Amino acid sequence: MINKICLGLLPLAFSATSMAHTLLIKPAPSGEGKAAEVMMTETFFEGERALDNTLLNTQVVLANGIKWLRSAQQKKSKVLRYALPDTNQGMLIFTSAKPRYRGLKKGQPATAPDNTLRIDDFAKTIVAGSQPEISLVSGQAFEIVPLVHPQNLDGENKMSLQVLLNGKPIQANIKVIPQVGEARRLSTDNNGLFDVTLDAQGTWVIKAVYKTEQGQDAYSGAYEAAASLLFEV
Repeated sequence: MINKICLGLLPLAFSATSMAHTLLIKPAPSGEGKAAEVMMTETFFEGERALDNTLLNTQVVLANGIKWLRSAQQKKSKVLRYALPDTNQGMLIFTSAKPRYRGLKKGQPATAPDNTLRIDDFAKTIVAGSQPEISLVSGQAFEIVPLVHPQNLDGENKMSLQVLLNGKPIQANIKVIPQVGEARRLSTDNNGLFDVTLDAQGTWVIKAVYKTEQGQDAYSGAYEAAASLLFEV
């Protein structure tokens, strides 16, 4: 059985782990007030790229509905902080960034839709609380959805999850990053389903990536979406 721990009490240091820049949202460290931090990170958990809070859409799901969150910061920052409701109930906090466009190859100018890649970034985190029966579906265009709340695993160390694109299951590539241990790579099945063995206590980050050579709008000829999910066990 995996013991429950408090996310804010552990130093969020992931040993020898790095990956492509990932939009991430997490609870602020304990002692710094009830807040969420959003960052674009490659080496967890340090913000390495400046984010503009006017280009992010950040919300929180509570048992009584969804609330919009606003950052007190009015300029670009590598770590954006959002005040959370003062409650002990469970939360699902999520954010998304405004689409980015670049050439299909890095360094290549995007001069026409045929050679333009659209990139979407999404992130969410599950915060344990007194009411874990919150919805784990954010409604984002691309997201990872646990089929069971981490608080309700009842001693099981296996979690089943599903990747959704516009609310429908989609096949995607997955990277699983535990706070302790080695990162793992896997793929979903055709229904977007995959299992993760939670063999260590602490914080877990799961990232899903979907790529297609079909554009998602009139400005792009290819599309890439990335979603991260952070939770503790």
